[in-house]
Amino acid sequence: MPRRLRALTSGLGIVFIAGCVQVHSPASQPAPVTSAQASDSLKKAEKDKKGPFKPWDEVLKDTRAIAGLFTFHLKRDNTLFLELRPSQLGAEFGLVMHYSRGIGVFNVHDGLYLDDTHLVRFQRRGDHVYLVRVNPRFTADVGSPMRTSLEENVGHSVAAAFKIQSEHDTTKAVVVDVTDFFVSDYADVARWIKLYYGNKPVSLDKARSHVDNVLAFPENVEIDAALTFQASDLPVLGGEGVSDYRSIPAGIRYSIFKLPAEPMRRRLADDRVGHFLDAVRDFSRDRKATTYVRYVTRWRLEKQDHTQEVSEPVKPIVYYLDRSVPVEYRPYVREGIEAWNKAFAAAGFRNAIVVREAPDDSTWSAEDIRYSTVRWTAAHRMGYAIGPSQTDPRTGEILNADILVSWSFVRSWLYEYQEFSGPDELIRRYRDALRVQQQLPQPLAQRLCYAAFGKQHQLGVQYAILVGLGRLDGGQPLPEEYLGDAIRDLVMHEVGHTLGLRHNFKGSSGIPYQRLHDTTFTRQHGVTLSVMDYGAVNVAVEPHEQGHYWNKNVGTYDVWAIQYAYAPVYEQAADGESMQKGIPVATSEDELPSLGKLAQRASEPLYAYGTDEDNWLGPFALDPHTNAWDLGSDPTAYARDRIAVIERVQPNLESRLVAEGEGYQRLRGAMTGLIFERFLALLPVPKVVGGISVSRAHKGDPGARPPFTPVPADAQRAAVQFLAREVFAADAFEVDASLLNKLAPNRWAHWGVPFITIPLDYPIHAYVAFIQLVLLDELVSPPRLARMIDNEVRVPKGVDVYRVSDLLGTVTRAVWSEIGDAPQAAASITSFRRNLQRGFIEQFSLLLHPTTMGVPEDARSLVRHELSQLSDRIEAILGFDTSLDVTTRAHLAESKARIDQALEATLTIPLR
Repeated sequence: MPRRLRALTSGLGIVFIAGCVQVHSPASQPAPVTSAQASDSLKKAEKDKKGPFKPWDEVLKDTRAIAGLFTFHLKRDNTLFLELRPSQLGAEFGLVMHYSRGIGVFNVHDGLYLDDTHLVRFQRRGDHVYLVRVNPRFTADVGSPMRTSLEENVGHSVAAAFKIQSEHDTTKAVVVDVTDFFVSDYADVARWIKLYYGNKPVSLDKARSHVDNVLAFPENVEIDAALTFQASDLPVLGGEGVSDYRSIPAGIRYSIFKLPAEPMRRRLADDRVGHFLDAVRDFSRDRKATTYVRYVTRWRLEKQDHTQEVSEPVKPIVYYLDRSVPVEYRPYVREGIEAWNKAFAAAGFRNAIVVREAPDDSTWSAEDIRYSTVRWTAAHRMGYAIGPSQTDPRTGEILNADILVSWSFVRSWLYEYQEFSGPDELIRRYRDALRVQQQLPQPLAQRLCYAAFGKQHQLGVQYAILVGLGRLDGGQPLPEEYLGDAIRDLVMHEVGHTLGLRHNFKGSSGIPYQRLHDTTFTRQHGVTLSVMDYGAVNVAVEPHEQGHYWNKNVGTYDVWAIQYAYAPVYEQAADGESMQKGIPVATSEDELPSLGKLAQRASEPLYAYGTDEDNWLGPFALDPHTNAWDLGSDPTAYARDRIAVIERVQPNLESRLVAEGEGYQRLRGAMTGLIFERFLALLPVPKVVGGISVSRAHKGDPGARPPFTPVPADAQRAAVQFLAREVFAADAFEVDASLLNKLAPNRWAHWGVPFITIPLDYPIHAYVAFIQLVLLDELVSPPRLARMIDNEVRVPKGVDVYRVSDLLGTVTRAVWSEIGDAPQAAASITSFRRNLQRGFIEQFSLLLHPTTMGVPEDARSLVRHELSQLSDRIEAILGFDTSLDVTTRAHLAESKARIDQALEATLTIPLR
């Protein structure tokens, strides 16, 4: 009997039997079966036989299979289906998101990643598959009561739910439509873009978004979504990066990758050494000092021969030079990568890092997780290089790394400064970098790197100085030998991030200032102790003393940090001192005694360490030796010498930089670059005042200092006197009039440059005021004043103390030196000084006001004292001296009125 006929007979038989049951009750006799009812019964029977899902071939009709770690099926209308085998359901994978296409602005740059690696799994429940983001942050011993409780109290978030479309009859694989998940703002991009639109709404427009591409490899799959975000208002910053500000395109890449079958043994971290970390809270450690366990992020590196002190690795770390790297720069990039073999040799590995050229082969792809790459990227405004990596969230094992360097790095800021429309543009770019650092999620903020942003500027400084000293021809670009050294230094820095190292902004302070140009010393230890620092270009005051401009190799700290993360730890020999060769210890905890001895070197000057959260705190930053873009052990000496070099070369720039027939735009750019460099050199000096030297050493470390040691009073006093002389003095900023009149602006008007440079003339007063008032604000900020008062009891009795009264008195005398202590000593006040004095009154008035947060009451009293005395002196001058010019008298009268208003307005003390 044919299948359809059997099914029909079976279905009708059910009806007949039901009728026979009722035959003895005529009142309930069913109506005759209609053809429609028979058809419905037939359909139900067929559905029951086929199951709840559509046929496999029907669902995947007109799709293209893309097979790799997972098999995807892409339809012509860009619908994307994911095929999941039974073995993949419940298994754990890594998921990381980054930009696959950038726009050069809004911090939307190709390769910039968007979050830490997620630990995910696909779980089937009935006719649905759920994408679950597993929470790996908590643990407890297997089999313990706390493990049972933990399993009921940890949230594993469901990122997406997919209805099963079909199930394969033979393989039992299922197919789900994943289009809506990948074409979504799961990466939370709109929240960050809207910062550049003044926090006005920005949202995903799904109608203008689609799956763009799918790449599949044996160990990973890459899904690219072309998203469009819509805005309703003009951006505050970066609008030239898109053709229509209302439509913001962004490519988002979702990388799903295989995790190692055998998880790598973790290495416990130490706070004395700077590594990226994975932290876990262990509920079995209820009797320990802390329930958190912290592990180093690192590559899996194992010796081929554990009996050898230095051995080849079983599997080296391989970096490929992508085809996008300019040919002329490849030797320096290669040297920057291979430089790390010095550190790995100290950790016991020979040729731990290998560099290869990317093959010119269509089967090779930089997107394959098996290949780590260094790439050049074309971005309109990308002020940094980045070194993201993909890790195993279970262990912190680094599985892949891709370093991206912006093409704009090799453009000296000397040229880019020509495009600035004034001091506001310069200040905005500087502060924008800090703002992004502060607003990104903490894991990303720790990894965001502005080494290229600053080195771009430092290359411009190097060029301007060398031209000004006559060592370079101003008509030629920066020679390759100088540029190559800077590229090597930058690549060493970014590779260090991909090896698991954090920034070390204290590295430069470990180099004795007087040895910065001792090439024997710096070749061994570095211009900075760590290439993970942001080091300024090392320029000598006297050209004949010139040493290395940039780090030639990784530094002493870098070698030590790699040793901690990668050196194998072996069983102790019978004498308890030497290692038992060839027998690695059994557990991570067994490594601690040996690693602890290594970490004890943190108290030695050559292993100084301070990172992002030590540096980017403004007036809350304690340690004057943890800074970006300085050099050497003495911040004040560095600022002094940097200013001396700038003042030496500045008068020579016109004759050596601008050739006959050229415009003066390059001169304006060089002038702006040197002004900004002067500011950067001065910025660490206020940190000396009320400063505290910070030590990460543990109790019992050889030569260990206490965690906090106040900076000696004489060093603080010297720093303030230096600022009084170089920043606040009447002659601190003197610029030749003829030079100012030659600083012509850029005259082009098109996208990417200001429509018109405003002001056209050079705004020297605005630049000087910016430097003076930022440094004044740093110097007398409430957190610093509070710390100075606390420091009075941090030093032993009888030891010299630098007090708030000393600071405020010195600053007031420096800023108001023209009025002296006696009316007859008053002098005319210049325009630069009038701007500074107005800023002084504004800053001191804020400190005086009861609503200003964090101002110590003692400091408020002292501020009132200084302002009251200042008002009295001004009054005496105005009543005594009629010979002062009218502008000076008007300025003094206005200043007294503002001071008196501030004193009167703050007399009302709010009730607490």
